[in-house]
Amino acid sequence: MGRGTVRGVLVAVVVLASMLAWPTPGRAAGFAVRHRSVLLPGVEVQGLRDANLSVDVGRVARGAPVRIEVAAAGAVGGGMETTSEVCRRVGGILCVNGDFAECRTCTTAFGGIVHDGVLQRSPVPDHEQLTLGPAGPASGTLGWGATLEATVTYLERAPLVGSLLPLPPTERVETVRLAVDALNRGRGPNQVVLYTPPWGGNTMTRGGDEAVLTGGAATVGASVGVTPVALRPGSGSTAIPGNGMVLSAEGAGAGRLRAFWDTAADPAAARRSVVLRTGVDRPAEESVGGHPTVLVNGRTVIGGAREPFATGRNPRTLVGWNPAGDLVLVTVDGRQPGHSTGVSLVEAADVLRQVGATNGFNLDGGGSSTFVSLAQGGGRAPRVLNRPSDGNERRVTTVLAVVPLDAGAVGVGVPVAAPPPPPAPPGPPPADEASTDGLPAKAKAPAPTTTVAPTTTAAPATTTTLPPPVPTTEPPTAAAVELAAPPPPPPRPGRPSTSGPAAAAALALLAATAATLRTSRRRATRPGAPAAPRQDAL
Repeated sequence: MGRGTVRGVLVAVVVLASMLAWPTPGRAAGFAVRHRSVLLPGVEVQGLRDANLSVDVGRVARGAPVRIEVAAAGAVGGGMETTSEVCRRVGGILCVNGDFAECRTCTTAFGGIVHDGVLQRSPVPDHEQLTLGPAGPASGTLGWGATLEATVTYLERAPLVGSLLPLPPTERVETVRLAVDALNRGRGPNQVVLYTPPWGGNTMTRGGDEAVLTGGAATVGASVGVTPVALRPGSGSTAIPGNGMVLSAEGAGAGRLRAFWDTAADPAAARRSVVLRTGVDRPAEESVGGHPTVLVNGRTVIGGAREPFATGRNPRTLVGWNPAGDLVLVTVDGRQPGHSTGVSLVEAADVLRQVGATNGFNLDGGGSSTFVSLAQGGGRAPRVLNRPSDGNERRVTTVLAVVPLDAGAVGVGVPVAAPPPPPAPPGPPPADEASTDGLPAKAKAPAPTTTVAPTTTAAPATTTTLPPPVPTTEPPTAAAVELAAPPPPPPRPGRPSTSGPAAAAALALLAATAATLRTSRRRATRPGAPAAPRQDAL
């Protein structure tokens, strides 16, 4: 049996084990199943309901042939789209809305954004993040940091001694560092802010000093080489190069920027290397903000909250997972008597437990709660399956999307009747207690300490353009999160029944696996059959 066949069998077994571990499709701990659609092996959509609730659930088994992406709606610096628009744009087959907006009239996400291993917006200390990394999903506050470090080499001539020949020049090396206070956020007083292409076409600032660099990106966990190009004192609204970034500063931040630039971009240097180092305090290949964590190891952790955001029965969008790394994306409709009342955050934790999650996190809710799926499989555009409480799709800041690794492999599911949503209304969303993060007014976090070497060179008064130095570049290593097949999860006590459509899907998967094995054996024993090409492990 070839290695490729063995790998295929292992993936099939892992996906099958995950499918068998979920609650039975006939009922999900008290919910009746309205509809069910299998999009890919290990990826399915269910519509659930009981007497008071309508719930849509997307299940993604660990090892399914998909990746989970965080997609910004429009530019990070200001832009909103509907969940279905973003889902179609990124090629998603299953999507839900993501983070809250920064304020009711804002068009920017409240929290941080990591996509494809690149930090697109820095998180804030009082807003939690859902992170997806090699160890699986996690939630909580996310610490971060970004620092520019320049190493500059000067050649100094040795003095002449008598009539002897001059000695070769000696090298003097200086290192300076500049900490970044925020990334792709509005610039505050005395701050140094880094702006990269996801922010938009320019920094959208007024005044201050701005420095242009080319090359690299804010790749998490990497040192990426960049090249200083020009310093523009007192400018603002500097264009962001498509292959670079802009440092923007004012007040004390401008002084720190100029001190760093005087050495990092000194034309008298013989050599220079400038790198951007970006990091977060837990592995995060994808991350989106939200609030709060509602379920940890099977226990509700939001019970003491008393504000209307927590206690009101509202539409909710939730993400849940279990120890095996299986993921559920859930929306609960609300504010619609006779259809669905909505849930408090305590009740939201109960819903997550009922659909098989042991940990869970709350995303933007209220009129933003939207569940989009390619319910009928191959070739159909994803569409809204739930009933948003506004009566149409609200525009949002970010989307959590399930994207197939092979777009041509999407299976055909069970048809689901769902009318297309009307277009999103213009303007900001209305006041909505479940579509704010329920926190008090935010205080600005103190700026991180910035370290620069002493310098006495005055800042230039006009734009300074530099000759192209040779930076040292370390290539990015992070990539979009792909749910690779892990070891099979341990047996779980009290596994629910798998009768009905889930059992049929499981048997079909086992039959396909057995057929693959039989075909492999026949090819190996057929007289005169050519040897199968070797498929080495990746």
